[in-house]
Amino acid sequence: MLKRQDSKMAAPEPPPAEPVPEGEEVPEEETEPQLPPPCMDLTGFPLKVDVFDAMHMLDDKQEKVEGAPNFRQVSGFPIFASGQPTEEGYLKVLDKTKVGEDTPPRAIWFNMRKEPVIYVNGNPCTPRYPDDLHRNLEIQFPVDELENLQTHYLKHLTQLKEEDANQSIKIHKDGAFAENPMEREDIEETVKVESIKEVKDIYEGLKENGFPN
Repeated sequence: MLKRQDSKMAAPEPPPAEPVPEGEEVPEEETEPQLPPPCMDLTGFPLKVDVFDAMHMLDDKQEKVEGAPNFRQVSGFPIFASGQPTEEGYLKVLDKTKVGEDTPPRAIWFNMRKEPVIYVNGNPCTPRYPDDLHRNLEIQFPVDELENLQTHYLKHLTQLKEEDANQSIKIHKDGAFAENPMEREDIEETVKVESIKEVKDIYEGLKENGFPN
């Protein structure tokens, strides 16, 4: 009587790595830099778009710049201001600094926001308190910690997008304008994310669009 003998085949060993040619350095694997811990946890803070109806509050005779609400200039000086611009609004504001067709002058842009600003599909958005979507965050931290917090929040939102089958995230907005922000109706929308970035990414993009300074 023959007995069957079970045998196990050893898995083939992976081929040896090709040697690095003499005189060349071994390429290092790129690793994402480790961020310092955030100054506060924004994990459960909803995102709200920073654009709403009737946000232009200046006189109708005042020049309007699409994407830059309440755009104005200090008379006689090359000093401009506006509400939080859209991504395209930045370019339109900087176009105002040009003199002729020459290279635009060096511009210093001051961002007066004291909270993270995330751009979703070109529109500025900010985190809000879960129990009060009409109130700005009260963040009393140095600029470097605020920027670190903004990067952490961007990573959190990007993760939410990646986990969604449709690459979407939820964004809140005001349903209609009311003088008293507390009287504005909140609407939650699911938005498919085509692009998501933080403010410093917008600044870098401006350098690639004709504003190197």
